Amino acid sequence: MPPSLTALPLRSQFEPETDGHLDVPDLTNSLRSAMVRHMGIVRDRAGLDEATRDVAFWCRYVLAREFDLRAGWELQNLLTISGLMIEAALEREESRGVHFRRDFPAPDERWKRHIVCK
Repeated sequence: MPPSLTALPLRSQFEPETDGHLDVPDLTNSLRSAMVRHMGIVRDRAGLDEATRDVAFWCRYVLAREFDLRAGWELQNLLTISGLMIEAALEREESRGVHFRRDFPAPDERWKRHIVCK
């Protein structure tokens, strides 16, 4: 009988830092990586939903803070714009131009309009 290959359940021991310190460059790189993975040319609902969760998680730690340095302000702006972009991508259920939705591969003439985010 061959040995059983079973993946062990993943457990997270993550606890947010309580000293108030945020690693802004690390968060910025993580956000950029997530946006490339999930908001690139080829997208789908599952990836967009994951990006939504990631950005919402980071926003809880970043948006309410006051930063003294430009990098912190830029991260806040990047998170805000990322959330709006993801929201618009979720709403547009079609493929158009160079943006391809795996779950909606065809263009849809009903989407020949702008999406306004507020």
